[in-house]
Amino acid sequence: MITQNQILRTIRAAPARLSHTIQAHPALGRTALSRRVCEVFNFRDARGQLQHAGCLKALKTLESEGRLALPASRRTATGPLVRLLDHPVPEARAVPRSLRHLRGLEVIPVTCPEQRAVWSTLMHAEHPRGVTRFAGAQMRYLVCSDHGILGAVGFAAAALYLRARDRWMGWTDAQRQQHLFRVVGLSRFLIRPGVRCAHLASHVLGTVLRRLPADFARRYGYRPWVVETFVGPGQQGTCFRAAGFKYAGQTTGRGRHARTLACHKSRKSVFVYELDRRWRRTLGVPAVSLYPKRAVGAGLDSAGWVQQEFGEAPLGTRPAWSRAWAFCPGCRGCR
Repeated sequence: MITQNQILRTIRAAPARLSHTIQAHPALGRTALSRRVCEVFNFRDARGQLQHAGCLKALKTLESEGRLALPASRRTATGPLVRLLDHPVPEARAVPRSLRHLRGLEVIPVTCPEQRAVWSTLMHAEHPRGVTRFAGAQMRYLVCSDHGILGAVGFAAAALYLRARDRWMGWTDAQRQQHLFRVVGLSRFLIRPGVRCAHLASHVLGTVLRRLPADFARRYGYRPWVVETFVGPGQQGTCFRAAGFKYAGQTTGRGRHARTLACHKSRKSVFVYELDRRWRRTLGVPAVSLYPKRAVGAGLDSAGWVQQEFGEAPLGTRPAWSRAWAFCPGCRGCR
Protein backbone atom coordinates (compact mmCIF):
# COMPACT_ATOMS: atom_id res chain seq x y z
CA MET A 1 0.00 0.00 0.00
CA ILE A 2 1.43 3.37 -1.08
CA THR A 3 0.16 6.53 0.55
CA GLN A 4 -0.78 9.72 -1.29
CA ASN A 5 2.34 11.45 0.01
CA GLN A 6 4.57 8.59 -1.16
CA ILE A 7 3.07 8.72 -4.66
CA LEU A 8 3.78 12.44 -4.86
CA ARG A 9 7.34 12.07 -3.58
CA THR A 10 8.07 9.19 -5.95
CA ILE A 11 7.04 10.98 -9.13
CA ARG A 12 8.69 14.21 -7.96
CA ALA A 13 11.96 12.29 -7.64
CA ALA A 14 11.74 10.94 -11.21
CA PRO A 15 10.78 13.91 -13.46
CA ALA A 16 12.42 12.48 -16.58
CA ARG A 17 10.60 9.15 -16.25
CA LEU A 18 7.29 10.92 -15.66
CA SER A 19 7.82 13.31 -18.58
CA HIS A 20 8.66 10.42 -20.91
CA THR A 21 5.48 8.57 -19.87
CA ILE A 22 3.30 11.62 -20.54
CA GLN A 23 4.94 12.39 -23.90
CA ALA A 24 4.67 8.78 -25.03
CA HIS A 25 0.86 8.83 -24.67
CA PRO A 26 -0.37 12.18 -26.02
CA ALA A 27 -3.85 10.85 -26.87
CA LEU A 28 -4.71 9.74 -23.33
CA GLY A 29 -7.03 11.75 -21.11
CA ARG A 30 -6.21 12.55 -17.50
CA THR A 31 -7.76 9.44 -15.96
CA ALA A 32 -6.23 7.06 -18.51
CA LEU A 33 -2.88 8.81 -18.15
CA SER A 34 -2.94 8.42 -14.36
CA ARG A 35 -3.56 4.69 -14.83
CA ARG A 36 -0.58 4.47 -17.18
CA VAL A 37 1.64 6.31 -14.68
CA CYS A 38 0.50 3.85 -11.99
CA GLU A 39 1.55 0.97 -14.20
CA VAL A 40 4.95 2.52 -14.92
CA PHE A 41 5.69 3.30 -11.27
CA ASN A 42 3.81 0.26 -9.90
CA PHE A 43 1.45 2.24 -7.66
CA ARG A 44 -0.86 -0.49 -6.32
CA ASP A 45 -2.94 -0.92 -3.20
CA ALA A 46 -3.09 -3.91 -0.85
CA ARG A 47 -5.35 -5.79 -3.29
CA GLY A 48 -2.99 -5.20 -6.21
CA GLN A 49 -5.25 -2.66 -7.91
CA LEU A 50 -3.91 0.54 -9.47
CA GLN A 51 -4.10 3.62 -7.25
CA HIS A 52 -5.13 5.86 -10.13
CA ALA A 53 -7.20 8.27 -8.01
CA GLY A 54 -4.27 9.07 -5.72
CA CYS A 55 -1.95 9.25 -8.70
CA LEU A 56 -4.24 11.70 -10.53
CA LYS A 57 -4.36 13.92 -7.44
CA ALA A 58 -0.55 13.91 -7.30
CA LEU A 59 -0.34 14.81 -11.00
CA LYS A 60 -2.73 17.72 -10.45
CA THR A 61 -0.55 18.91 -7.59
CA LEU A 62 2.51 18.93 -9.84
CA GLU A 63 0.54 20.75 -12.52
CA SER A 64 -0.48 23.46 -10.01
CA GLU A 65 3.21 23.86 -9.16
CA GLY A 66 4.08 24.36 -12.84
CA ARG A 67 6.13 21.15 -13.07
CA LEU A 68 4.10 19.53 -15.87
CA ALA A 69 1.18 20.08 -18.22
CA LEU A 70 -1.69 17.60 -18.17
CA PRO A 71 -4.17 17.09 -21.04
CA ALA A 72 -7.21 19.36 -20.88
CA SER A 73 -10.07 17.97 -18.84
CA ARG A 74 -12.67 16.25 -21.03
CA ARG A 75 -15.51 16.79 -18.57
CA THR A 76 -18.10 19.12 -20.07
CA ALA A 77 -20.12 19.68 -16.92
CA THR A 78 -19.74 19.25 -13.22
CA GLY A 79 -22.49 17.76 -11.12
CA PRO A 80 -23.17 18.31 -7.42
CA LEU A 81 -20.60 17.16 -4.89
CA VAL A 82 -23.01 14.53 -3.57
CA ARG A 83 -26.33 13.12 -4.59
CA LEU A 84 -29.20 13.96 -2.24
CA LEU A 85 -32.74 12.65 -2.06
CA ASP A 86 -35.48 14.97 -3.30
CA HIS A 87 -37.31 14.51 0.00
CA PRO A 88 -36.29 14.34 3.70
CA VAL A 89 -35.45 11.01 5.30
CA PRO A 90 -38.55 9.92 7.29
CA GLU A 91 -38.35 10.45 11.04
CA ALA A 92 -37.92 7.42 13.29
CA ARG A 93 -41.15 6.55 15.09
CA ALA A 94 -41.83 5.43 18.67
CA VAL A 95 -38.15 5.14 19.61
CA PRO A 96 -37.95 3.87 23.21
CA ARG A 97 -35.91 5.67 25.85
CA SER A 98 -34.16 2.46 26.86
CA LEU A 99 -31.71 0.63 24.61
CA ARG A 100 -32.97 -2.79 25.67
CA HIS A 101 -36.44 -1.96 24.31
CA LEU A 102 -35.10 -0.91 20.90
CA ARG A 103 -36.24 -3.34 18.23
CA GLY A 104 -34.24 -4.51 15.21
CA LEU A 105 -31.17 -2.31 15.76
CA GLU A 106 -28.68 -2.90 12.95
CA VAL A 107 -25.64 -1.10 11.53
CA ILE A 108 -25.60 -1.47 7.74
CA PRO A 109 -22.65 -0.64 5.44
CA VAL A 110 -23.53 1.74 2.62
CA THR A 111 -22.93 -0.26 -0.56
CA CYS A 112 -25.23 1.16 -3.25
CA PRO A 113 -26.11 4.60 -4.68
CA GLU A 114 -29.55 4.57 -3.04
CA GLN A 115 -28.08 4.03 0.44
CA ARG A 116 -25.42 6.64 -0.30
CA ALA A 117 -28.12 9.19 -1.13
CA VAL A 118 -29.92 8.46 2.15
CA TRP A 119 -26.64 8.81 4.09
CA SER A 120 -25.77 12.10 2.38
CA THR A 121 -29.27 13.52 2.89
CA LEU A 122 -29.11 12.73 6.60
CA MET A 123 -25.75 14.46 6.98
CA HIS A 124 -26.79 17.42 4.84
CA ALA A 125 -29.97 18.05 6.83
CA GLU A 126 -29.12 16.95 10.37
CA HIS A 127 -25.37 16.95 11.03
CA PRO A 128 -23.88 20.25 12.32
CA ARG A 129 -21.05 20.10 9.78
CA GLY A 130 -23.20 18.96 6.88
CA VAL A 131 -22.11 16.62 4.12
CA THR A 132 -18.84 16.66 2.20
CA ARG A 133 -16.79 14.48 -0.10
CA PHE A 134 -14.48 12.20 1.84
CA ALA A 135 -10.80 11.77 1.01
CA GLY A 136 -8.92 8.50 0.79
CA ALA A 137 -10.18 5.10 1.94
CA GLN A 138 -13.68 5.48 3.36
CA MET A 139 -16.61 3.59 4.86
CA ARG A 140 -20.16 4.71 5.52
CA TYR A 141 -22.86 3.11 7.69
CA LEU A 142 -26.56 3.62 8.34
CA VAL A 143 -27.99 2.94 11.80
CA CYS A 144 -31.32 1.22 11.15
CA SER A 145 -34.06 -0.27 13.31
CA ASP A 146 -37.70 -1.33 13.21
CA HIS A 147 -38.48 2.25 14.27
CA GLY A 148 -36.71 3.75 11.24
CA ILE A 149 -33.25 5.14 10.52
CA LEU A 150 -31.67 6.37 13.75
CA GLY A 151 -28.37 7.79 12.50
CA ALA A 152 -25.31 7.41 10.31
CA VAL A 153 -21.53 7.03 10.61
CA GLY A 154 -18.70 7.86 8.19
CA PHE A 155 -14.97 7.12 8.12
CA ALA A 156 -12.36 8.70 5.83
CA ALA A 157 -8.62 9.36 5.60
CA ALA A 158 -6.82 10.47 8.76
CA ALA A 159 -5.22 13.90 9.16
CA LEU A 160 -1.81 14.09 7.51
CA TYR A 161 -0.27 15.86 10.51
CA LEU A 162 -1.78 15.74 13.98
CA ARG A 163 0.57 16.52 16.85
CA ALA A 164 -1.57 15.03 19.63
CA ARG A 165 -2.15 11.78 17.74
CA ASP A 166 1.45 11.42 16.61
CA ARG A 167 2.74 12.04 20.14
CA TRP A 168 0.39 9.35 21.48
CA MET A 169 1.40 6.89 18.77
CA GLY A 170 5.09 7.52 19.35
CA TRP A 171 6.10 6.83 15.76
CA THR A 172 8.80 8.57 13.77
CA ASP A 173 8.07 10.84 10.84
CA ALA A 174 9.19 8.10 8.45
CA GLN A 175 6.89 5.58 10.13
CA ARG A 176 4.01 8.04 9.95
CA GLN A 177 4.52 8.55 6.22
CA GLN A 178 4.72 4.81 5.59
CA HIS A 179 1.84 3.64 7.80
CA LEU A 180 -0.58 6.57 7.99
CA PHE A 181 -3.10 4.64 5.88
CA ARG A 182 -3.52 2.33 8.89
CA VAL A 183 -5.17 5.22 10.76
CA VAL A 184 -8.71 6.17 9.74
CA GLY A 185 -10.70 9.22 10.74
CA LEU A 186 -14.19 9.05 12.21
CA SER A 187 -15.32 12.06 10.19
CA ARG A 188 -19.07 11.97 10.69
CA PHE A 189 -21.15 10.53 13.55
CA LEU A 190 -24.86 11.26 13.75
CA ILE A 191 -27.60 10.18 16.09
CA ARG A 192 -30.64 11.98 14.74
CA PRO A 193 -31.78 14.98 16.82
CA GLY A 194 -35.23 13.51 17.45
CA VAL A 195 -33.86 10.24 18.84
CA ARG A 196 -33.62 10.08 22.64
CA CYS A 197 -32.41 6.64 23.67
CA ALA A 198 -30.01 6.19 26.59
CA HIS A 199 -26.58 4.72 25.68
CA LEU A 200 -27.49 4.39 22.00
CA ALA A 201 -24.54 6.50 20.79
CA SER A 202 -21.84 4.49 22.59
CA HIS A 203 -23.54 1.20 21.64
CA VAL A 204 -23.56 2.18 17.94
CA LEU A 205 -19.92 3.24 18.12
CA GLY A 206 -18.93 -0.07 19.68
CA THR A 207 -20.87 -2.02 17.04
CA VAL A 208 -19.33 -0.09 14.15
CA LEU A 209 -15.78 -0.31 15.51
CA ARG A 210 -16.02 -4.08 15.96
CA ARG A 211 -16.93 -4.62 12.32
CA LEU A 212 -14.82 -1.85 10.77
CA PRO A 213 -11.54 -3.83 10.36
CA ALA A 214 -13.24 -6.70 8.48
CA ASP A 215 -15.24 -4.28 6.30
CA PHE A 216 -12.06 -2.38 5.45
CA ALA A 217 -10.27 -5.62 4.61
CA ARG A 218 -13.05 -6.66 2.22
CA ARG A 219 -13.06 -3.30 0.45
CA TYR A 220 -9.39 -2.25 0.55
CA GLY A 221 -7.40 -5.39 1.32
CA TYR A 222 -5.98 -4.32 4.69
CA ARG A 223 -7.06 -3.76 8.29
CA PRO A 224 -6.63 -0.36 9.96
CA TRP A 225 -4.97 -0.12 13.37
CA VAL A 226 -6.31 3.07 14.90
CA VAL A 227 -9.33 5.39 14.60
CA GLU A 228 -9.04 9.12 15.32
CA THR A 229 -11.81 11.63 15.85
CA PHE A 230 -12.36 15.16 17.12
CA VAL A 231 -14.70 16.71 19.67
CA GLY A 232 -15.47 20.42 19.46
CA PRO A 233 -15.24 23.04 22.21
CA GLY A 234 -17.82 22.76 24.96
CA GLN A 235 -18.32 19.03 24.41
CA GLN A 236 -16.95 16.30 26.66
CA GLY A 237 -16.93 13.38 24.22
CA THR A 238 -18.89 11.25 26.69
CA CYS A 239 -20.10 8.70 24.15
CA PHE A 240 -16.57 8.29 22.77
CA ARG A 241 -15.13 7.72 26.23
CA ALA A 242 -17.91 5.20 26.95
CA ALA A 243 -17.05 3.34 23.73
CA GLY A 244 -13.37 3.03 24.71
CA PHE A 245 -11.78 6.03 22.99
CA LYS A 246 -8.78 7.62 24.72
CA TYR A 247 -8.17 11.33 24.99
CA ALA A 248 -4.89 12.20 23.26
CA GLY A 249 -4.74 15.98 23.51
CA GLN A 250 -5.80 19.14 21.69
CA THR A 251 -5.46 20.30 18.11
CA THR A 252 -3.55 23.52 17.41
CA GLY A 253 -6.47 25.17 15.63
CA ARG A 254 -4.75 25.35 12.25
CA GLY A 255 -7.22 23.16 10.38
CA ARG A 256 -6.73 20.08 8.22
CA HIS A 257 -5.39 21.81 5.10
CA ALA A 258 -3.50 24.69 6.73
CA ARG A 259 -0.57 26.09 4.74
CA THR A 260 0.65 28.46 7.46
CA LEU A 261 1.26 28.33 11.20
CA ALA A 262 -1.61 30.70 11.87
CA CYS A 263 -4.41 29.27 14.04
CA HIS A 264 -7.77 30.44 12.70
CA LYS A 265 -9.99 27.56 13.81
CA SER A 266 -11.24 26.43 17.21
CA ARG A 267 -9.13 23.94 19.12
CA LYS A 268 -10.67 20.49 19.34
CA SER A 269 -10.11 17.48 21.58
CA VAL A 270 -8.46 14.51 19.86
CA PHE A 271 -9.67 11.01 20.73
CA VAL A 272 -8.12 7.75 19.52
CA TYR A 273 -9.27 4.13 19.53
CA GLU A 274 -7.12 1.03 19.02
CA LEU A 275 -8.71 -1.42 16.59
CA ASP A 276 -5.68 -3.72 16.84
CA ARG A 277 -4.06 -3.98 20.27
CA ARG A 278 -0.88 -5.41 18.69
CA TRP A 279 -0.12 -2.50 16.40
CA ARG A 280 2.67 -1.12 18.61
CA ARG A 281 4.48 -4.45 18.57
CA THR A 282 3.99 -4.72 14.79
CA LEU A 283 5.39 -1.24 14.26
CA GLY A 284 8.06 -1.57 16.95
CA VAL A 285 7.10 1.49 19.02
CA PRO A 286 6.74 1.54 22.82
CA ALA A 287 3.64 2.63 24.67
CA VAL A 288 3.59 6.35 25.39
CA SER A 289 2.33 7.77 28.67
CA LEU A 290 0.62 11.11 28.18
CA TYR A 291 0.28 11.54 31.94
CA PRO A 292 3.64 11.09 33.71
CA LYS A 293 3.41 9.40 37.09
CA ARG A 294 5.02 10.72 40.26
CA ALA A 295 5.97 8.98 43.43
CA VAL A 296 3.46 9.30 46.25
CA GLY A 297 3.92 12.67 47.95
CA ALA A 298 6.45 13.96 45.44
CA GLY A 299 6.30 17.72 44.96
CA LEU A 300 3.65 18.39 47.58
CA ASP A 301 6.08 20.43 49.66
CA SER A 302 6.73 22.87 46.80
CA ALA A 303 5.04 26.20 46.11
CA GLY A 304 3.50 24.86 42.88
CA TRP A 305 1.73 21.86 44.36
CA VAL A 306 -1.74 23.14 43.36
CA GLN A 307 -0.80 23.33 39.67
CA GLN A 308 0.83 19.90 39.92
CA GLU A 309 -2.21 18.26 41.46
CA PHE A 310 -5.03 20.00 39.61
CA GLY A 311 -3.45 21.31 36.41
CA GLU A 312 -6.19 22.76 34.24
CA ALA A 313 -9.05 20.99 36.02
CA PRO A 314 -12.22 23.15 36.05
CA LEU A 315 -12.40 24.04 39.73
CA GLY A 316 -14.72 26.97 39.18
CA THR A 317 -14.08 30.48 40.42
CA ARG A 318 -10.97 31.85 42.06
CA PRO A 319 -12.33 31.29 45.61
CA ALA A 320 -12.29 27.55 44.83
CA TRP A 321 -8.53 27.78 44.33
CA SER A 322 -8.27 29.78 47.54
CA ARG A 323 -10.08 27.06 49.45
CA ALA A 324 -7.65 24.50 48.01
CA TRP A 325 -4.79 26.55 49.42
CA ALA A 326 -6.51 27.06 52.76
CA PHE A 327 -6.75 23.36 53.58
CA CYS A 328 -3.26 22.37 52.51
CA PRO A 329 -0.95 21.23 55.36
CA GLY A 330 2.05 23.52 55.40
CA CYS A 331 0.67 26.31 53.21
CA ARG A 332 0.03 29.81 54.42
CA GLY A 333 -3.63 29.08 55.22
CA CYS A 334 -2.62 26.50 57.84
CA ARG A 335 0.20 28.33 59.53
